[in-house]
Order: sequence, then structure tokens, then C-alpha cells
Amino acid sequence: MVHPTTLSARDLIRLAEAVDQLTTRLECRIEDAIALVESLATGAEGSTYKPVNVFAKQLRKIRMKRNQRLRTHLFKDPAWEMMLDLSIAHVEDVPITVGELCRDTGIPAKTSRIYVDKLILDGLAEKRDDPVDARRTVVALTTVAAHEMQGILRDVQRSSS
Repeated sequence: MVHPTTLSARDLIRLAEAVDQLTTRLECRIEDAIALVESLATGAEGSTYKPVNVFAKQLRKIRMKRNQRLRTHLFKDPAWEMMLDLSIAHVEDVPITVGELCRDTGIPAKTSRIYVDKLILDGLAEKRDDPVDARRTVVALTTVAAHEMQGILRDVQRSSS
């Protein structure tokens, strides 16, 4: 293994550019690109790797199919469904309103507002002014919650592949 101090400034710049290109190509965060490189370097199965947002969308799709095919809402977990959707929005850097969260998760509006307030009280989410439209308020994961959700999703993905 090459010690970082033996790399030239030019090598470090090339490495940074390669990671940047990988994040663009995979449409993922730097952490996900690094995780992919690490899994390939250690001989892990690279073909099963997916960026966190893609994996989260697959989980959401499974949830929706399950509820549709079993024709029941017994499996609803509003807080988790919101955290999953907020994680996707975070990774894709897309603002999301309570109304959009309600629509995307299939959770009734009143329930959505109650759970958003609970997530905020627990320090998992926060409300912010919409950077594009000042009349709107968006919901986002806190930095700590976003980091933890990405870790949870990566762990689940690794254990299921």
C-alpha cells in the first residue's frame, strides 16, 4: 500500500479528479464513490453496489408493491417512510415540502404533519426556507440524521448482497 505522503501533488489531483468523475457517472456522493472503490479494492462484489439513493428508491418501490399487492396498510411506518424519502431528497440535493413528502409516501396530510413535527423534535429533521421559492418551506434531514441514514442504508445493502 502506498503511504499518502509518497503521493505527489499531481497524483493527489488526479485521484481527486477520478473520484469526482466517478461521483458524476454514478450520480452519487463522494462517500459512496469511495465505498465502491474500497469494496473493489478489497475484492468485494462490485456489481451489486448501488448508490444510497438508488438503493433507498428500491426499498420504497418494494414497500409500495407490498402494500398494493397485499391490499393493506397494516405495514405503514410513517416515520421510517419519511426518513427514507428525506434521505433520497438529501442525496439528490432536492428540496421537499411536507405536501410532497405526503404525496410520495402515501401518508395522509395530517399524519405527515404530525410525524414531521416529531422528527423535528427528535432532532432528525428540520424545516428550512425553500432556496428557490421563498413562499415555501421545505423539510430536510439534519446533518447527523442524513449521515446515520446513509450508514443504515449502506449496512443493509452490504448485508443483503
